Amino acid sequence: MNGTRPARAVLFGVCLALLVLAGCGKKGPPVPPQAPQPPRAVKLKILSDGPAIVLQWQVDPAGVRHVRSFQILEAASPQGAEKCRGCPLVFQRIGVVERGSGKNGKYSFRTRVRPGFRYTFKIRSMGRSAGLYSDSVTITYAGGEN
Repeated sequence: MNGTRPARAVLFGVCLALLVLAGCGKKGPPVPPQAPQPPRAVKLKILSDGPAIVLQWQVDPAGVRHVRSFQILEAASPQGAEKCRGCPLVFQRIGVVERGSGKNGKYSFRTRVRPGFRYTFKIRSMGRSAGLYSDSVTITYAGGEN
């Protein structure tokens, strides 16, 4: 009977050690929860309004809660200037539209245009977390030839 007591104690100790050690250790670095990607602006339209234009777009109303704001980006170049084939457009931010300003997922932005220039626009949906955004397709306006 005395011989089994140390064996049981050793067996109990080994089981306890395995149980404790199995739950210890670094499994991997902690990862913050991923913020959802903001939805892209779709159905871009340009309406002429005298010396200005109105950009209109839509966003899925169910996904708009993941958007903080919309940045309006513009690339302008003189009409008739030789277009560099394959050269990237250089966009500049010309405005911001807040998420709460739209109705049923529809938004708009008014801006002035100068005759003799070709304008390319895109809408950047800014996510609620820093660094998250989605760009729309581009739309071009060149005076009356839209």
